[in-house]
Amino acid sequence: MRDDVIRSNLGCGNLQSSIGEYTRLLLHLLIAIITIPAVIYSGLPFFRSAIIAIMNKRSNIDVPISVGTITAVIVSIQETLYHRDLYLL
Repeated sequence: MRDDVIRSNLGCGNLQSSIGEYTRLLLHLLIAIITIPAVIYSGLPFFRSAIIAIMNKRSNIDVPISVGTITAVIVSIQETLYHRDLYLL
């Protein structure tokens, strides 16, 4: 109830019903184009450390962070391309 009141006051209600399918897909792809370089740039230290750890046959905290981040981005892109609403990206 309170969430609906806040959304209606901000003017950001359910946009899924007010935009077309192709517009929705275009917006999701645009967000993906912006998000992927940001994830790569911000995750680069974690990815480098994880690769070094794997090459040395060891593990550190950066390995699960990198695996989780890459998995989340891949699943989000897949859900966007198959027109599902998962909202990870």
